Amino acid sequence: MIIEGFKMLQDANSLSHALNYYIHFISPILNPMDQYYYNVDNIQPIEIVTTNPNTEEDEYDIQVNNDNNKYKYKQVTKISITIEKGLDLHSLIKYSQNNSIIFLLMLSLGSMYLYKLNTDQGTKTGNAQQWLNNARYFQYLALKRIQPIIEQLINQQEENINGKFGVDLLISLVLLILYEFSNNCNKNWTIYLKLSKKLLTSTKFEIPQKKSINSLEYSILKFCLQFLDYQESMGRTACKDVNLFFLDYAQDEEEEEEEKSIEQQKQIDGTSNIIVVYKNVNLISWMGCDKQLMSIISDITDLSFERFKKSINEIDYNLLCQDMQKRLNDMKLNINIPDHQQSTEIVKDNKGNTKEITKFLLSCEVKRLSTELYLQCCLLNQTPEDEIVYHLVFDIFTKLEYLILNQSENSTTSVGNGNSYSFYSSLIWPIFMAASEISTINENCESLRYLTLQIFDKLESNTLGNTNKIKQIIINIWKKRDLINSTIKDKPTNGQTKDDGLKSKRRKRLMGFVNDWEKYVVEEDYAIALT
Repeated sequence: MIIEGFKMLQDANSLSHALNYYIHFISPILNPMDQYYYNVDNIQPIEIVTTNPNTEEDEYDIQVNNDNNKYKYKQVTKISITIEKGLDLHSLIKYSQNNSIIFLLMLSLGSMYLYKLNTDQGTKTGNAQQWLNNARYFQYLALKRIQPIIEQLINQQEENINGKFGVDLLISLVLLILYEFSNNCNKNWTIYLKLSKKLLTSTKFEIPQKKSINSLEYSILKFCLQFLDYQESMGRTACKDVNLFFLDYAQDEEEEEEEKSIEQQKQIDGTSNIIVVYKNVNLISWMGCDKQLMSIISDITDLSFERFKKSINEIDYNLLCQDMQKRLNDMKLNINIPDHQQSTEIVKDNKGNTKEITKFLLSCEVKRLSTELYLQCCLLNQTPEDEIVYHLVFDIFTKLEYLILNQSENSTTSVGNGNSYSFYSSLIWPIFMAASEISTINENCESLRYLTLQIFDKLESNTLGNTNKIKQIIINIWKKRDLINSTIKDKPTNGQTKDDGLKSKRRKRLMGFVNDWEKYVVEEDYAIALT
């Protein structure tokens, strides 16, 4: 029923094999914490309450009941974390039963990653070429059916289109983006990203009604919007492109819910002199962070354009930076690498699971730290030689080594049978951020660079993106830093380099000059997927 052309495939098992690979490899990445949910309803999230033994304790002078005496109170933070599911595989397969294009694209995606798996060590086998041929063939069949609609959108011929555009077209574009990620991160993915924007702004696009908020179509639409916004937000940090504002199409009541995703309430316990701060955090599993973090990352990129526009003064600019820093501080989860000398049961869910939940929360903290690093370098003009950058880079790499290298060495779980690798894709952006800010004059420079390459080797066959391209970009950044450092190293004057005088003058202002981030990291032509 699906397509008569399937019989042309040389291997009769290719179809089921590609779909099976999609089920066991790609699906967990798009829905990484699925096996830890106690509720089968894909709308209801799991709730985890963490009482971290390493919680900060601060002293406060608080006046109680108009008493003239002031008391010392310690603050203890209790974090209630809700983890929201990603794209449910069974829902998508069910949805694709009535849409051969989506089914073909799923097969194409599975085949492409099977091709990558068979070329993991840099040597192509006969099976590798077969999977590449299958991927291209499935892709050809899907594009043949969807191309007329795409051409109408590109040429803005909506008046000639009968009927409406549905969510099926949007998820098809998302699958095409994922395919291009695996296809050496072909720049076509940015074309499909912009085409998705055009689709969403089309008067022919039909959004599921509010009364259908729990419907399958609505859940797929929600994932697509989050996915597109996520890819755009991450990619813009390296290429500094304009914002397409995908999440403007979310339902109003959903946006109100999101604004409350991080809330804090304080309760004073007069008997024990403790202030208990209750913090509610909503995390999206496949993103590896709170969606509010995506908003901050986009805000940082948008504000970076103002450094040269002069449409804002430095006082307001600095206030906006301080506000973003405060928002980042409020997102801190207080999750640290477990001390094996103590109990590792830092976090428990409703089934008592600890290890995977702890690793997931730690990966979310890595992304928050990376956003703080992005803020410091992109907006506040910090450099790899600054102490705050050095400590952030070291902290990020320490956690990355634990999550990716140490855990994978100790794990007996394979890619296909568990979630040990499922959140790796969410860590590509932090690796890029930290690796870009390794100081060439730091004694740990070479060891951190080697660690970066080790991590990328581990990620190559366990993520959706093309890590080889990202690795090459990072190596080029290192080369640029090494080249500049070698030219000024031989020109010291009283312990200062030639650039130090200019740097000290520029530090007195925040705007109007090219900073270290813009000089070494940003490149408008990257068009890379940092996920």
